[in-house]
Amino acid sequence: MGLFRVILLGVIVWLVISMMKRYQANSEARRKKVSNKESGQEKVLQCKTCGIYVPENEAIRDGENTYCSNEHQIADQSDTEK
Repeated sequence: MGLFRVILLGVIVWLVISMMKRYQANSEARRKKVSNKESGQEKVLQCKTCGIYVPENEAIRDGENTYCSNEHQIADQSDTEK
Protein backbone atom coordinates (compact mmCIF):
# COMPACT_ATOMS: atom_id res chain seq x y z
CA MET A 1 0.00 0.00 0.00
CA GLY A 2 2.98 2.33 0.60
CA LEU A 3 4.09 2.32 -3.05
CA PHE A 4 0.54 3.10 -4.21
CA ARG A 5 0.41 6.16 -1.94
CA VAL A 6 3.75 7.45 -3.24
CA ILE A 7 2.63 7.05 -6.86
CA LEU A 8 -0.73 8.69 -6.12
CA LEU A 9 0.99 11.59 -4.36
CA GLY A 10 3.35 11.99 -7.35
CA VAL A 11 0.43 12.10 -9.79
CA ILE A 12 -1.37 14.69 -7.67
CA VAL A 13 1.75 16.89 -7.43
CA TRP A 14 2.29 16.59 -11.20
CA LEU A 15 -1.34 17.59 -11.88
CA VAL A 16 -1.14 20.61 -9.60
CA ILE A 17 2.13 21.80 -11.17
CA SER A 18 0.84 21.36 -14.74
CA MET A 19 -2.39 23.21 -13.90
CA MET A 20 -0.40 26.09 -12.39
CA LYS A 21 1.80 26.33 -15.49
CA ARG A 22 -1.23 26.34 -17.78
CA TYR A 23 -2.94 29.04 -15.69
CA GLN A 24 0.22 31.15 -15.75
CA ALA A 25 0.58 30.80 -19.54
CA ASN A 26 -3.07 31.78 -20.10
CA SER A 27 -2.69 34.72 -17.75
CA GLU A 28 0.34 36.01 -19.67
CA ALA A 29 -1.48 35.60 -22.99
CA ARG A 30 -4.41 37.64 -21.69
CA ARG A 31 -2.07 40.37 -20.46
CA LYS A 32 -0.41 40.55 -23.89
CA LYS A 33 -3.78 40.91 -25.61
CA VAL A 34 -4.76 43.74 -23.27
CA SER A 35 -1.42 45.50 -23.66
CA ASN A 36 -1.68 45.26 -27.45
CA LYS A 37 -5.07 46.93 -27.34
CA GLU A 38 -3.79 49.62 -25.00
CA SER A 39 -0.56 50.15 -26.93
CA GLY A 40 -2.35 52.39 -29.40
CA GLN A 41 -2.87 50.34 -32.48
CA GLU A 42 -5.27 53.05 -33.52
CA LYS A 43 -4.77 54.40 -37.02
CA VAL A 44 -2.99 57.76 -37.28
CA LEU A 45 -3.36 60.28 -40.10
CA GLN A 46 -1.05 63.05 -41.26
CA CYS A 47 -2.12 66.69 -41.26
CA LYS A 48 -1.95 68.16 -44.78
CA THR A 49 -0.78 71.56 -43.48
CA CYS A 50 1.90 70.81 -40.89
CA GLY A 51 2.61 67.10 -41.40
CA ILE A 52 2.00 66.09 -37.80
CA TYR A 53 0.38 62.71 -37.18
CA VAL A 54 -2.86 62.65 -35.17
CA PRO A 55 -5.09 59.76 -34.08
CA GLU A 56 -7.90 59.08 -36.52
CA ASN A 57 -10.58 59.86 -33.95
CA GLU A 58 -9.08 63.36 -33.38
CA ALA A 59 -8.35 64.19 -37.01
CA ILE A 60 -10.50 66.61 -38.98
CA ARG A 61 -11.39 65.36 -42.42
CA ASP A 62 -12.34 67.44 -45.40
CA GLY A 63 -12.85 65.17 -48.36
CA GLU A 64 -9.56 63.37 -48.92
CA ASN A 65 -7.60 65.89 -46.83
CA THR A 66 -6.85 65.43 -43.13
CA TYR A 67 -6.00 68.17 -40.62
CA CYS A 68 -4.91 68.26 -36.99
CA SER A 69 -6.99 71.35 -36.16
CA ASN A 70 -9.67 73.66 -37.52
CA GLU A 71 -7.06 76.40 -37.95
CA HIS A 72 -5.02 74.26 -40.33
CA GLN A 73 -8.11 73.31 -42.28
CA ILE A 74 -9.06 77.00 -42.66
CA ALA A 75 -5.46 77.96 -43.54
CA ASP A 76 -5.27 75.31 -46.24
CA GLN A 77 -8.64 76.31 -47.71
CA SER A 78 -7.63 79.97 -47.81
CA ASP A 79 -4.34 79.06 -49.52
CA THR A 80 -6.10 77.01 -52.20
CA GLU A 81 -8.62 79.80 -52.92
CA LYS A 82 -5.86 82.27 -53.80
